[in-house]
Amino acid sequence: MTPEDDIAQKINEAIRGNAKSLSLYGHYEKGRLPKTILDIPNLRHLCLTYFYTDMPAWLASLTSLVSLEIEEADSVREVLPLLWNLRSLRTLKLAYVNDLEELPPSLAKLAHLEELNVDGADFKNFPPVIASLSSLQSFSQKYCDCELPEVFDVLSALPRLRKLRLTHYADDDGDFLPESFCRLQAIEELDFSDWKYLQGLPENIGDMHNLRVIDLSNVDHQLGYDALIKELPLSLCKLGNLEELDVYGLQNLKKLPLNFSKLSRLKRLNTMDSGIDELELTPEQWGNLEALSMHGPLPDLRLCLNLKEFAWCKNTVGINHLKGGVPYGTDEPIVLPLSPLRKLELLSITGGALGETDFLISLANLRYLSLSCDFENFPAGFEKLNKLEEIRIWGAKSLLVLPEYLGRMPSLKRLSLTGCGVQYLPKSVREREDLHIDIQYCPVKWPE
Repeated sequence: MTPEDDIAQKINEAIRGNAKSLSLYGHYEKGRLPKTILDIPNLRHLCLTYFYTDMPAWLASLTSLVSLEIEEADSVREVLPLLWNLRSLRTLKLAYVNDLEELPPSLAKLAHLEELNVDGADFKNFPPVIASLSSLQSFSQKYCDCELPEVFDVLSALPRLRKLRLTHYADDDGDFLPESFCRLQAIEELDFSDWKYLQGLPENIGDMHNLRVIDLSNVDHQLGYDALIKELPLSLCKLGNLEELDVYGLQNLKKLPLNFSKLSRLKRLNTMDSGIDELELTPEQWGNLEALSMHGPLPDLRLCLNLKEFAWCKNTVGINHLKGGVPYGTDEPIVLPLSPLRKLELLSITGGALGETDFLISLANLRYLSLSCDFENFPAGFEKLNKLEEIRIWGAKSLLVLPEYLGRMPSLKRLSLTGCGVQYLPKSVREREDLHIDIQYCPVKWPE
């Protein structure tokens, strides 16, 4: 079946089923978007991804749309001036489309628009029409090239803006947030992830009392691109509603600010692969955490009674440490006193060698398990983890045999083995047609 036939079939199924949602994935060849989409009378949500063709003007005839998402397309020049006709739109995504250099003033008629995503847009000037979108609650632009004072002068006019995602191409000295940034008083979530040229947060960020989430993570550090942030402002500790802080990959950040203990509502914390080698939190903070990602010395996990997600790396190289292109465990022994974590649903361990794995059987609520370390076998009683949905094992060269019961675990949906010593798969695993199996760099091959 050609890509065109597949798309036509999905549209015909949507017409017959009177679908409210339709997601279509295109292909790399030029082609036309089928106009039969107009024959779906109650279509509310349309998502078009990887359509390397110009988006047609007739899309603006789908006046019942609540969300229109276009990602990776040649151009929206034909339809862009007509989008004001979609008066019911709540979500508009125009991400990584060619030649998106401006937004027309007519978009101010989208009075109900709550979410706007223009990632990758090549605006020469930051569109002033955005300031007219009074219902806007979420805005995203990755790789913005406009002057930051201009950007925040517009965004600060939005009274309901609660979520902002932004990265920027920097000047030679890096990026500094302008004074107008702190006028975003309704902001609850800041996503500045992978904004490696950002010098830091302003000292008066402590006045943005509605902030619940701050994401400063830098995935690009894996490619050798360090972020510039070296410290967090002291006023961060005045954010009494802050629930989530992510500083993953900020290797120049060596410590958390003084009075960090004042953040009594913190529930999610990620310091993995940052310059912070050891966490020092209060017993109350440890007890409030629901998600924790870290490297280095382990805390007293008996304090972490509410932890549902825990990712730990023995050192900062962790998951990026490769041997011949394959992640691997080391011979350095690690001991993990995890038995108190009764609520744990996600566990990820990276680096070193597990001398014993008996602690796993106490994690009755575990759904996802990732072990990027060496170990010899699964513990007796592991089969009782009847909520476990996914197992990922990386670099366990001493793991030669998988238990027969593995294929009979009722919730297991995915099994991934990379760089392990496993030589064959149990019959119960091979016979599971609904189990997704992914094997790389192991003696056993799949499919056999």
